[in-house]
Amino acid sequence: MIEKSFDTPITNRGVVNTKIGKNLPDLCLFEQNTIENKIRMCVDWCQFTIFGYEIVQIFDIFKALFNVTASQLIYEDVSLYGYDSCYSYKDIHLYYSKKREDMGFHFLLGGTACRQVEDLGFDFKTLFENITRFNAHFTRLDIAIDNFSTDYFTINKVKKCIKLNSVVSRFKNTVEFIKTNIESGNNEGYTIWFGSRASKIQIVFYDKLKERESQNYIVDNNIKIWTRLEIRFRDEYASQVVDNLITQDLNLYIKSILKNYIRFIDYSVVDKNRSRIPNIKWWNDFIEDVSCTRLYNNNYVSSITRKKDWLDNSTARVNSMVLLSSIPDLSIDDISCKFLVEYFNKGFTKISDHDVQFINEFRLKNGLNPIKIEDFKYLIGNIKDVLLERK
Repeated sequence: MIEKSFDTPITNRGVVNTKIGKNLPDLCLFEQNTIENKIRMCVDWCQFTIFGYEIVQIFDIFKALFNVTASQLIYEDVSLYGYDSCYSYKDIHLYYSKKREDMGFHFLLGGTACRQVEDLGFDFKTLFENITRFNAHFTRLDIAIDNFSTDYFTINKVKKCIKLNSVVSRFKNTVEFIKTNIESGNNEGYTIWFGSRASKIQIVFYDKLKERESQNYIVDNNIKIWTRLEIRFRDEYASQVVDNLITQDLNLYIKSILKNYIRFIDYSVVDKNRSRIPNIKWWNDFIEDVSCTRLYNNNYVSSITRKKDWLDNSTARVNSMVLLSSIPDLSIDDISCKFLVEYFNKGFTKISDHDVQFINEFRLKNGLNPIKIEDFKYLIGNIKDVLLERK
């Protein structure tokens, strides 16, 4: 049963809508020569648990927080963190246990889900104000700071400081990861961790540009440098982030965390007492400019747009080669008809209810009517009839 009533309706007042059109870049640059053109900050992960509510009423909470109705949710029989069931809207997941009501309802919003929240028309200040009214317990919250300039940190600069023993930190160790594509041998990313997964605060540097390119995102051609610093907050520290975001003191809080947990010192200065060595200039500049960087809504690129670009760039040539290798001549014959029908049919049989959410999101944004899974067989039949008529 709901234990708390709300005199004022929960709204999305003051929010910023970040809907974008078809095939727009993953990130569009602001005007030149501004701090925000060099660094930007956004919420990139959020987990929280709400206790004391029944499953029927949790649908009302989903509606209140994200303006998503029960009919738009899909049920998934999946297990995570001890929960055995899940309702989701695209990548926004709600986990619960059918056996243990005391576990509450756990919301998980990964990076893509955070962008989908903004695409629904909410900013995180408003969202967190609404969440806290349900006495939620935050378990993890990530703040990402994107750097598009060599004026601040880069992966190579961080690696050099580590190698030269020019890091002063409350963390005892760093861990470095290199992601390599086995087939091509290409380097697809480099990550440096300060702190462990169990730490209440963890700081992570990685090459966001390589990650985006390896995942076939559209990236603005003007972006040559894109290094991300993520601060991952857990439990009481995640709650502190929420409090500071609501009171609009987030920038100063992030600045204080960075100053308190890690320093990259000037390796050109010789002093046995490393605590006396000043910070290297690029780190000082970055920390100071963080206090002037607003939390922004990141552009959300629909899943369908990214998949279409991936098909165009990665599979269109291969599919054409396979088709042409099987056709006796270039006319529309039985082989080409069978190939195309089977090709579409194989894909249709694998589409899930979750996939349909993304399909209909794309269709609605482009002025098309939503469709249902049961409509697919009819569509396949039409494709087959058209090909045979052409033949």
